[in-house]
Amino acid sequence: MSNLLLQNIIKHAYDTVPYYKQIFDKAGVNPETINSADDLKKLPVLTKDDIQEAPGKLISKNYLAYPNCEHLTVQRTSGSTGRIVKVYWANEDYTRSLFYLWNIRERKYGISPSSKFCSFHLSPVSTGDESGQQDIKILNSGRVLSLNKLELNESRLKAYYQHILEFEPQWLFVQPSICYLFASFIRENNLKTPPSIKYIELTGEYLFEHYRNEIQDAFKVPVINMYGSIETNGIAIECSHGHLHCLSKNVIVEIFKDGQPIKPEEEGEIYLTCLTNYAMPFIRYAIGDRGALFNSKTCPCGNKNPILKVFAGRVSDYVTVKGKSPINAFIFSRAVENVNSRHDYPIKQFQVIQQSYEHFTVWLVLKDKIHISTEDITQQFIKEMNFLGLCNLNWDVRFTNKILPSPATGKLQFFVNNTDI
Repeated sequence: MSNLLLQNIIKHAYDTVPYYKQIFDKAGVNPETINSADDLKKLPVLTKDDIQEAPGKLISKNYLAYPNCEHLTVQRTSGSTGRIVKVYWANEDYTRSLFYLWNIRERKYGISPSSKFCSFHLSPVSTGDESGQQDIKILNSGRVLSLNKLELNESRLKAYYQHILEFEPQWLFVQPSICYLFASFIRENNLKTPPSIKYIELTGEYLFEHYRNEIQDAFKVPVINMYGSIETNGIAIECSHGHLHCLSKNVIVEIFKDGQPIKPEEEGEIYLTCLTNYAMPFIRYAIGDRGALFNSKTCPCGNKNPILKVFAGRVSDYVTVKGKSPINAFIFSRAVENVNSRHDYPIKQFQVIQQSYEHFTVWLVLKDKIHISTEDITQQFIKEMNFLGLCNLNWDVRFTNKILPSPATGKLQFFVNNTDI
């Protein structure tokens, strides 16, 4: 089935999208020779720079004229990589791309497209009917409660909690860092968990294990990780055994390192080919994330689709230290997880800011009740960084009450590089 979907999107892209016609011909590739995922390596990679340099050439000619142009949805990526991409979807393709995701939600968790849900956004999720204040909007004929996720202070969380109680959503669709803040607020204030919520789907950020634990403890409902993007919609969703299974009828996932294929289970850059977006095809798209593919034969859930492991940090998130090759920022999450696992998870949130090649500011948010001093946590963190290879550097470890998502992207940045690179 996936091979047929691939053949269809490849033919369509070559016949109707100027960009793909050009790159196929330049590479000397006949589109009829692309019949499976293994054949995709014949083609060059599509980058965000390519899209920004030739945006009009990536849209199918079939959707530029009336009446098809009347049925296009335009969305923009968050810009977490520093590049904002404008994405075009035909309405029917957008719906079709979500079919396999909705099938799992409904079959496994009783959540259907008509189920009321709550989400946190920089802007509302829809342009449908709306009411209420600027920060609190009810959309899609009363089906969606959309809350502004900027400046989530105590008073705003309290107001949001009351609105959620009154709205009675059946599920939450939210980024891990936002849901974690809300879960912590509920637990720290001894509040009753909104009884209507029976399912939580986390997306948009790397899911740290201590985030999941806090959310699970607060809500006591299934907490599922979903990896997706504006460009493709659903890419992979977690099964009950904790594995992210690829949604293979919507996307083909490849893992390459330095442009070369790698063995299963090895870490590399994620390339995506969307099988459902005909208005603006994404073929071998470098989304900017890192991951590894695993065989699904051993997963007890029975899902035969490949298992995808996504790593913290973007491909572009590198620590720059003189005398060393660039190091991926995932090293910081590893250090924090190591400290947490040995001391009953005292660190709730963290952010590392590289100020120069030798100086780092580390912000830590701790639980209210911990069995280790801040001095010991500081020393443990620095010891971990030394062990992981970042030695003889200046670590300015500070403690704060809360780390909020970036106002520009709405995502929590656990690493910020302020060096002039």
